[in-house]
Amino acid sequence: MLQQIAALKTYGSYIKKGYRISKDGLAFIGNFKDGELNLHTLFFDGLEHVNPYVRQYPKVGALLALNNSIVLLQDKLSGQLTTDLFYGSEKDYIRRVIARVLSGCADDIETLEAVLSESSLVADDAERTSRIDALYYSMEDRYTFVRAFYNECSALVGARQQELSGIRQSRELHNLNEMP
Repeated sequence: MLQQIAALKTYGSYIKKGYRISKDGLAFIGNFKDGELNLHTLFFDGLEHVNPYVRQYPKVGALLALNNSIVLLQDKLSGQLTTDLFYGSEKDYIRRVIARVLSGCADDIETLEAVLSESSLVADDAERTSRIDALYYSMEDRYTFVRAFYNECSALVGARQQELSGIRQSRELHNLNEMP
């Protein structure tokens, strides 16, 4: 019986060692798993936050400057619509073009705000900057179009003003008092 008790005590110490090894192993696995999970959690949480570098990305300011330039050109163009140098259908066409361009600009600015705001877009810094680049090139295309459109409208206004001036001079030379 003493041999059995000694054998049970020895067996009990082996069981204790086994449980301790199992407990330490499971604790290690749990810590490893939690550490890995924490890394993933930090990574995905980081995707919701905007890096200050992205907020200060140079193309953000350039994009906003282009938007302001477009608005200024659109205001000048709208000011030309008050003259009688454009016909009704031309005025409607110009107003539609202005509305469409300004709508596209507003969409781009709204997207930019989403890219630069916390938690509205889940993306890393590279994805955010590439989206800003795409928005910048889109705004740059709009600016190029608006600048060319404004120049064409201004040239048309200039040509029509010269034509009216020529008509006035011709009337004065021929002593005609009626003005169209």
